[in-house]
Amino acid sequence: MKNIITIIKKELLRVFKDPKLIVVVLLLPGLLIFTLYSIMGNVMQNAGKDETPLIVYTVNMPEDVKAIFDIKGFDINAEYTVIPLNKVDADKDKVKNKEIDLILVFEDNFLGKLSEVNPPKVTIYYNPTAAKSDNGFQKINAALSTLNPAAPQLFSAKLESVYDEKIAIGQTFAMLVPFVIISLLFSGCMSVAPDSIAGEKERGTMATLLKTPVKRREIAIGKIAALSILAIINAISSFIGLMLSMPKLMGMGDMTAIYGFKEYALILLVIISTVLIIISVMSVISSFARTVKEANMLIMPFMLVSMVVGITSLISSGAASAFYLYLIPLYNSVQSITAVLTFNINIVNLIITTAVNIVYAGIFIFVLSKLFNREKIMFAK
Repeated sequence: MKNIITIIKKELLRVFKDPKLIVVVLLLPGLLIFTLYSIMGNVMQNAGKDETPLIVYTVNMPEDVKAIFDIKGFDINAEYTVIPLNKVDADKDKVKNKEIDLILVFEDNFLGKLSEVNPPKVTIYYNPTAAKSDNGFQKINAALSTLNPAAPQLFSAKLESVYDEKIAIGQTFAMLVPFVIISLLFSGCMSVAPDSIAGEKERGTMATLLKTPVKRREIAIGKIAALSILAIINAISSFIGLMLSMPKLMGMGDMTAIYGFKEYALILLVIISTVLIIISVMSVISSFARTVKEANMLIMPFMLVSMVVGITSLISSGAASAFYLYLIPLYNSVQSITAVLTFNINIVNLIITTAVNIVYAGIFIFVLSKLFNREKIMFAK
């Protein structure tokens, strides 16, 4: 028992005597989870919100219906435009193309027929792939169902979805693929980065390498370049496997019938720039570690951040449009991949994403080259 207590003390003192491990093991996980999940909560609460009015085309809509919507407090912020019945088929394309949000077609003398045995009909055309249209449909459909509270069963709505099937499939893929890609990139980089720097320090070969005539800046750049090549090969292999397996996993058709060369090329461009920043950050973190095990522990908070950023694709209703969001590394990659998968490509945002990732990678490579000149760090025992 005495020996067991001695071992316990030794292991605990190893952590509590090292300020880095105290922060990483005891303080940082709780702080990160609180911060990141708070951000996720705010994102989920605000998902799908759009303060701009719904653009609704109507046929035979009684003025009293609008008043009832307002009185009952359904918070339907809409601009109504009256159109003739013969224009509905043509205007359905506007719903499909997200130029307008909804079309409501009321049966003649709708209010007068509410109390009849045969209920009056309202046909609602909406686009389930557009968050604003889908949210507007939910509100209006709920409001319509209360028009006759004494006999709500006497009301019936006919629903017609108007959407592009490719975009609908793309949105399904966009929910999961960005998260999986970030996870694969992280695991690929994790398999090579810690061993290349912390591993060499642990084995004692880093000291030998640093004593050679080669400039330390060149050693740092060479390691990053080699690690990036390995990680990119790993990422491309994982991406190909993912794209081939996703249709079967999700019960959909061949992805080559949905996406073309342009989409795959743009995703690969984002992947390569993302690998550069992940591998450079891991290399900097690993340089502070004395062993591979310690490097993995120090990288853990970065992994948590990456996973939470990847999860944003599961709770978002599409790619962000604001350009400044593409200045945030990793998050910009998730948004760019989502944009490509949902055929909502913005070349400017893609260029910003790639450039920002490369710039950040360059900054971390510069930091790594400076760390290689710090004897206290590189020869830490």
